[in-house]
Amino acid sequence: MDKLKSIQPVECTDNPEGVDIDQIREENRKMKEQRIYRICKDKQANRLILPCTHIPCCELCILAVKYCPQCKGAIKGTVAVYFR
Repeated sequence: MDKLKSIQPVECTDNPEGVDIDQIREENRKMKEQRIYRICKDKQANRLILPCTHIPCCELCILAVKYCPQCKGAIKGTVAVYFR
């Protein structure tokens, strides 16, 4: 058990599959931007609309809409979603 405590984490510098780290970072940035609610542009979109499953609203703005801002479908219900 003492040996496990002495192991130090190391940063992996190998990239055997040739993955473009910069491209992955850019895609991640774009995905985070897409989660910013487009109307108030203040909070992260975190409400999934049923039945269309779009995630266009924050917890406050979802209370003010009757139709999905993306597809204009009627809202039958909502689900809170959490992103890391």
